[in-house]
Amino acid sequence: MQARNSANIKIIDVSHHNGVIDWKKVAADGVKGVFIKATEGVGYTDPKFKVNVQGAIAVGLKVGFYHYCRPETGNTAIKEAESFLAAVAGLAATLPYVLDVEGAAANIGAVKLTDWCQSWLETVEKRSGHRVMVYTGASFAKTNLGAKLAKWPLWVAHYDVNQPMTNSTWKRWSVFQYSSTGKVSGITGDVDMNEMDLGYWMELTGDAQNNPNPVVNPVNKQANEKTKEALKVLQSEQVIQSPAYWVENAFEGGTIRGDYAALLIQNMAKRLATPVPETPKPEQPKPKPEPEKPDKQPKSWTEIEKLTQAASVHVDVGGGGTGVLLKGGLLLTAKHVSKGRESVRIKTNSRDWYTAVLVSEHPGVEKDAVDLALYRIENAPANLPYLPVNTEQLITGQKLLTVQAEYTEWITRSGQLCQISTAKEPWEFDCSIPAQHGNSGGAAVNEYGEVIGVIVNLASMGIQKGSVRESVPGCEAVNLIYPAVVEWLKKNM
Repeated sequence: MQARNSANIKIIDVSHHNGVIDWKKVAADGVKGVFIKATEGVGYTDPKFKVNVQGAIAVGLKVGFYHYCRPETGNTAIKEAESFLAAVAGLAATLPYVLDVEGAAANIGAVKLTDWCQSWLETVEKRSGHRVMVYTGASFAKTNLGAKLAKWPLWVAHYDVNQPMTNSTWKRWSVFQYSSTGKVSGITGDVDMNEMDLGYWMELTGDAQNNPNPVVNPVNKQANEKTKEALKVLQSEQVIQSPAYWVENAFEGGTIRGDYAALLIQNMAKRLATPVPETPKPEQPKPKPEPEKPDKQPKSWTEIEKLTQAASVHVDVGGGGTGVLLKGGLLLTAKHVSKGRESVRIKTNSRDWYTAVLVSEHPGVEKDAVDLALYRIENAPANLPYLPVNTEQLITGQKLLTVQAEYTEWITRSGQLCQISTAKEPWEFDCSIPAQHGNSGGAAVNEYGEVIGVIVNLASMGIQKGSVRESVPGCEAVNLIYPAVVEWLKKNM
């Protein structure tokens, strides 16, 4: 792997986690291109995707789109490729479409994962006709991605080093993500910082003007006569600066890369072609655009803690447990907390007591139980606090919060989502909240103050800290957007 180089191009990557972005300030800060999150898994599109694409293109930035893959959930590569292609259809991109493979994807094993990635890349490349590339961590590439992927360019992440770790599949990187804590004008908080190899940038854009520090190398480089003549033609058409510039930057180890020079010529020649004018079609009436839904805005964790405490209740059955209040005077908890009782007594954070009557216990998935029970509070007051239920795709790494409602105190704990679904129980997810037995039946709450799951079991979680993976206390929770759970909630709420 090559080291960083001051001649390379400044690139960032963003998603909805970066909030509202002032793209004019980003461009003014020397950023030339941006990779924008489009999709994750099947059916999830980043809520800021199109807004970010439009904003970046409007200020002249080159854009590419990336897809965060979820093979560990059982999704096929074809389904995830189709989901990505549907989301990016009709949007112009200069930079590649990217497969982001990391984290829990390793759970399916290196051989299967390599084949899965190959299928996604080939499908997207063939159906879109657009360039594709692979994004991953340096350590992840070394351990989990095989030689079948070497034909596609690598975007590698390795923080706080000048030269990323080597691996047996790729000899060079095309993009290097060297920090996740960078600062760029127009973006609040940390942002991922990358540099794109200058030669790769020129291959994609034909833009020699964005090389502020042309490489000067004393090695004597000689191109063959056909290459020189072709480059002179392009210079005469004012497409490139000079043959010398392109020869200077199209070499490796002192030898001209003929394939590289030929590719540059091919890409530049496309700009010389005169398009055939199309016969204008009769103007069709434009459909009325659907009003855009306002983007959800994250809440402060202080506010989320207050809301979760207000909506969390102590379920006074046996050893007790926790439940969460939903809209309409409903109480959601775990079956093993309410123990099948037709009615339970609950205590709120404001120290009020209510009786809740059983509405339904989840029937399970085939022969397997799903640990959920739904109750309705008798004579519930109209101002009873509650939390909304999440309806969007879960994202690994997102911060979560829960409250354990004891008889006399309400205890807050936090962690992050580690794995979406498990092989044996796909309706559950794992998180690193250090839960206790009293957390059973309580809500796992996201950055929007929404209930994404109900805690049902204690477990140890493996999390990655830098290059070290360690085991920490955590828990399992029922995923409230799992289809069988969504259907049950809609039927009974």
